[in-house]
Amino acid sequence: MTHDLLVRGVAAAKSGDKSDAKRYLTRLLGLEPTPEEQSEAWLWLAELSENPAEQRGYLGEVLARNPGDARARRKMAEITGALNPAEIINPDKLQPRIAAEPIQSQARRFSCPACGARMIYSADGKELQCENCGSKRAVGGLKNRISQHSDANFTAAMATSVGHLTPNRASITTCQGCGAEFHMPARVLSTNCPYCGSSYASGMTGEKEIIQPARLIPFKISLKQVRERLIAWFSSAKFEEPPSVDVPAGIYVPVWKFVVGGQLSWACSIQKNKIWTPIHDSKILNRPDIMVYATRHIPEVAGIMLCMYDLKDLVPYDPHYLSDWLAETYQIPVGDASLSARQQVLENEKERIALQYDSRITNLRVNPANMAVDSYELVLLPLWITHYTLEDEVFDVVVNGQTGEVTGQKPAGGMSEWISNFFSPNR
Repeated sequence: MTHDLLVRGVAAAKSGDKSDAKRYLTRLLGLEPTPEEQSEAWLWLAELSENPAEQRGYLGEVLARNPGDARARRKMAEITGALNPAEIINPDKLQPRIAAEPIQSQARRFSCPACGARMIYSADGKELQCENCGSKRAVGGLKNRISQHSDANFTAAMATSVGHLTPNRASITTCQGCGAEFHMPARVLSTNCPYCGSSYASGMTGEKEIIQPARLIPFKISLKQVRERLIAWFSSAKFEEPPSVDVPAGIYVPVWKFVVGGQLSWACSIQKNKIWTPIHDSKILNRPDIMVYATRHIPEVAGIMLCMYDLKDLVPYDPHYLSDWLAETYQIPVGDASLSARQQVLENEKERIALQYDSRITNLRVNPANMAVDSYELVLLPLWITHYTLEDEVFDVVVNGQTGEVTGQKPAGGMSEWISNFFSPNR
């Protein structure tokens, strides 16, 4: 009977008969419908209602039982104003963008107000300092470390072009120092004039589908400290003496930071008294700070570095932090990166599920259908990148620009084996 009432209610709703539709669906909810029939009825009642408070009530019933329900999340985003229905697209029909011609951009120059020389961001995380006269200027974002920050709505992003596109429009900047024109590639947020060295941060392009950085962790490790950490790392790795190392480059790396929620359900068999018993269980997810690189231009060894940052140091984005530092924006859309975030959480939860039972389990089957990304933000993290050379072979090394931790490639088999092979008489 409940199924029949649902069919009749949906049919009436689709034909425009709101009165009959509400009558059938309300009667359905007064019986004992399945959880799926309940959710379907509430979703249709939300569609039929013209009262925002009433709509939120119906959708809240759905989300209370299944926080990952995509339709309820999307409708809730429309009601709250996070999603403009006029901007909704069909991602399957979204055409890849052709790189547009560069546009003239008013990039922000970091120059000393006293003498006009270049301002350089200090590694102590406090100020800009003139490299000529020594004048200092505080960075705006540091004056208020406690901000009214909130992550962006992921459901709204995925329903529009924001979640699927990447910056692809370069800009042309006229240097305010020497008057020369130079190009800033689409993936670059900051650069120096190739002629006079003036520091610039990219201006806003006006493209509303381009996501701007929300926060960043300022550089705290200087070039001198990087060299000291590298010497210590080579020593701990049993290098007889530090090899030839390229000059390290400090760069702000773009990273997507997600909050993953929703619901995860699973089935498995658990052994009790030598008898295998099937069980079904579920849990509500709330996994913040799931991070995925938003760039393809970093060494593979930097992958492990994401878990080495202390996110308590994140501050509101301020272009002044980029002075004299290279910074990139994202080349991986937030929608693509979210798949990696979901996979991270899923693999981690599989391990947690296996460990939560005292007895042995087998045949674990996890259903991630109702796992959902709640929100996202684009953050910039400080990273030093360099390379060293051994017998014409190049190895990557990266240094955390916040903590100074080092990770890098080593010759296969370790240094002792590499050295013994290098000096063997058969070479």
